[in-house]
Amino acid sequence: MTAATVAILTITAAAYPESGADLTGQDRFKSFEEASRWMTDYYKNPDPSGIIPAIKTILNEEAILNHALQDGSTMHYFAAILQSDKEKTEELKTILRRTSGAQNKFIGKIIQDAENFKSPYPNDAKDLDFLWAEFLATGKEEPIKKIIQTLTYVPQEIDLSSGFWKEKNVTSPEMALALLQDAAEWSLASNAKQHKKVYEIINNEIEATTDNALKEKLGYVLRQSEKFKEVEDMKNNPQ
Repeated sequence: MTAATVAILTITAAAYPESGADLTGQDRFKSFEEASRWMTDYYKNPDPSGIIPAIKTILNEEAILNHALQDGSTMHYFAAILQSDKEKTEELKTILRRTSGAQNKFIGKIIQDAENFKSPYPNDAKDLDFLWAEFLATGKEEPIKKIIQTLTYVPQEIDLSSGFWKEKNVTSPEMALALLQDAAEWSLASNAKQHKKVYEIINNEIEATTDNALKEKLGYVLRQSEKFKEVEDMKNNPQ
């Protein structure tokens, strides 16, 4: 299973004109791909001046906007940043009044979540995406540690009443747990390959935990991240 957060931050899609407000005139980012790279590295060097331009880039590309509305994690990403930035939130409210339709829904949800921010308890793969969005926005360890904690779950800890599991028609807590843990392991390995801080958090957890089963799982995650890196290096530097 892949993480939708990674997908929305790296997606390449054709732009379609949005029928809502005219939000052109922002030259901070020439494309969504450029904005997505900025978003992925935001936690390393927070730059609030790019938040509104990045949001406008999404608003002006209909395919990406619709994907972001359906996925939810991109809105959570901006909310995680704006929860402590009232000035930018107020600026976004001004833009909200000029929008309608999907644009209005996207901005409205960001504002609502920023003003009532909640970090999810990971119960399914969508929650993992939200936690990765939080990490990319803030660089905090807590979202990563929540993802790591899913590797210690037992079936009884999975809530099958969530919309995610109902949509997937998963009725067995054992199956849901296996799917969740597979997604957690993959996302940890993939992001440890891309982000040194993620690798370090996992490695520190291996050293600190007394849970041998968790230690073994996290060791596997880091070995997988190194394999991912080797494959990527081979593709980028063919002999």
